Amino acid sequence: MGRQTRGFTLIELLAIIVLVGTLSIVFMARLDNSDVASVQASRDTLVAALSFTQQAAMARSSQNYTVAISLSAHTVSVTENSAPVPAYTYALPTGVAITEGTGNYVFDKLGRTTPGAITLTKGDASARIFLEGSGYAHW
Repeated sequence: MGRQTRGFTLIELLAIIVLVGTLSIVFMARLDNSDVASVQASRDTLVAALSFTQQAAMARSSQNYTVAISLSAHTVSVTENSAPVPAYTYALPTGVAITEGTGNYVFDKLGRTTPGAITLTKGDASARIFLEGSGYAHW
């Protein structure tokens, strides 16, 4: 009294659907534009460096102590009393450039700086960071 089965069970079909769905998500993510990912990662790193610079300036007890961030087309450098901070001195990833907002931003004891907009680009991808006069950096 053997029962022959033909086809797949519902559990087998669901397992295949989940597997194919998961694989398609993974492969689609790998095909995504890497320019966008590079620019977004650089944007997040630069916002962190700006926030660090503001916090470092506010933590210092002396009014004569200067904390600044220097932005060039391909590098970011935070300095305390003109000495570089190694953790925040880095080159942007290959192809990512700061196309607007380069220069020095000096933060005072209250964390204030010159307001501005910073634009990062790579290929067709770009991201903007807004630096408020209060020192708050956001995108």
